[in-house]
Amino acid sequence: MMRNNPTKAEEVFWNHSRRRNLFGLKFNRQFILRYRKNQEKMAYYIADFYNHELKLVIELDGEIHKNQIEHDLMRTEKLNSLGYKVLRFKNKQVLDNFEAVINEIEKYVLI
Repeated sequence: MMRNNPTKAEEVFWNHSRRRNLFGLKFNRQFILRYRKNQEKMAYYIADFYNHELKLVIELDGEIHKNQIEHDLMRTEKLNSLGYKVLRFKNKQVLDNFEAVINEIEKYVLI
């Protein structure tokens, strides 16, 4: 979802993570991750949230992601191959149990 029209889950995550409120990490919203697709062509992904220091991508998955599981898996594999760590959470997780989301992020941060 784009920044002008964030989902409720994106609003919740942003409110908890902005201004280094989450483990002192700076997160950017709707961050463009560019990579070279081949010698002539660049490509990009837009991360819901991104932390540069850890190369950490946070993806919040809404209902549409139920129909694009394979696409999301390939995207995550590509980002991993480029050196990014991708953590995915369902919107419902963010809205209903944000503490569990924080705990998962903390596991990665403490590595």
